[in-house]
Amino acid sequence: MTGWEYAHLTAGFDVASQQWTLTLRLPGRDIERTVVTGIMWVSDVLNDLGKDGWELVDRSATGTGGNAFVTGWQFILKRPTA
Repeated sequence: MTGWEYAHLTAGFDVASQQWTLTLRLPGRDIERTVVTGIMWVSDVLNDLGKDGWELVDRSATGTGGNAFVTGWQFILKRPTA
């Protein structure tokens, strides 16, 4: 039977600074935080994780601002254990 390990990526938008804070939790590694500007970050981060064998299994909005603008995201990824 295949075993799985899971990763968790969250992104929160700060309206005042107009920046996203990304928090990445990977098994066996320290929590990584990055601050980015713009919206292309999600594709870059998810593509990098995909190259390492991670597969996106769930995405959900965790917050909204004015005009239904999403201010928070949660991504759950998995990959087979070695």
